[in-house]
Amino acid sequence: MVASVPSILPMEIMDKIVLLTRDVHVADALKDVISQYAFDQLEKRVLIFGSVQGGKTNEIIKYIKNCNKNDTIVLVVQNSLLVLNQYEQKFKKENLKCQIVDSTTTVQKENVLIVMNNKYRYNYLQKILPEKYILMLDESDQTIKSCPLQSYKTIHITATPYLSGLQYDRIIHVEKSPNYQGIEDITLKSNDCTFSGVESFLKTSSGIMLINKYLYEIEMQRCAANLSKLHPTVPIVLLMSNKKLFLNGKVKFLRNTSINKIIDNLSSHKHIIFIANRLSNRGLSYVSSDYKRHLTHQITKVKAKTTNFLQSLRILGIYQNKPKLTLVINKKDKQRFQKHLEFVTSFDPDTLLIK
Repeated sequence: MVASVPSILPMEIMDKIVLLTRDVHVADALKDVISQYAFDQLEKRVLIFGSVQGGKTNEIIKYIKNCNKNDTIVLVVQNSLLVLNQYEQKFKKENLKCQIVDSTTTVQKENVLIVMNNKYRYNYLQKILPEKYILMLDESDQTIKSCPLQSYKTIHITATPYLSGLQYDRIIHVEKSPNYQGIEDITLKSNDCTFSGVESFLKTSSGIMLINKYLYEIEMQRCAANLSKLHPTVPIVLLMSNKKLFLNGKVKFLRNTSINKIIDNLSSHKHIIFIANRLSNRGLSYVSSDYKRHLTHQITKVKAKTTNFLQSLRILGIYQNKPKLTLVINKKDKQRFQKHLEFVTSFDPDTLLIK
């Protein structure tokens, strides 16, 4: 990496040198002595690449803080209120001001605008969208498919850029924490019976389990009802269009409640079981507000596509206590799991750089 040095030449000449090289690394090294215009001419498409739940949100915040204070940044997140809520909490914790775009939005109040990836929110955004802005696409391999926005610079953020077909001017690698637990670190168990897997989980001293092997809500509902009968004192949280808590023979509807708040409110229980599908595939973290409680077990289906499977592994993450994480899959899925493991561990994101 070339160190940044003071320039003895006028900025206009330094700009011309950088534009002649067409080298993003040179521009990055000389960022302090060239104009923003010159830098932007080279860096049109950037990838922020990191592991699933491996710290990409922190890298997003770092990138925003390093931008020019006058830049407008539009951050597109998944079409999920739970994901939006997580971002609001994280930005607030980092003292980073932002404006959530919704039906009440009439004027731009902050330089950072957060919009959910749906046509209604985009329509609200268009009322205040400036002519020039930086676009940040979280989970870009998914959100780009329906995002209509066109910016002079786009930052793609994803752990799974495998099938996007895009190439990038620069790739920002999210440094892997020594406490990160990845797909290669988990303990794999084969068990075709969900209830047997739950029984093994409840024999541990404490933990949180996610069951996301079911495709249909009726299957999820049936699983939750049966588990609550077998284990009435264990909280069973059903995350569907209507979120429910099964506990002590009663069913309680959970409205406008984030996942970390649910875990916080159940802190007196040694074991918690979540059952989800769509709300367990991307972006959502199953951790308490203080990050001390997190998933320890997951029962899942090994999906055919590597991207979909990897994103469904909500059990992966950065954990200070270096826990033993257990993933339970069907016996017939072991070969498919091994295929995904080999692909993920050998993938080199630098192959996506523009040559």
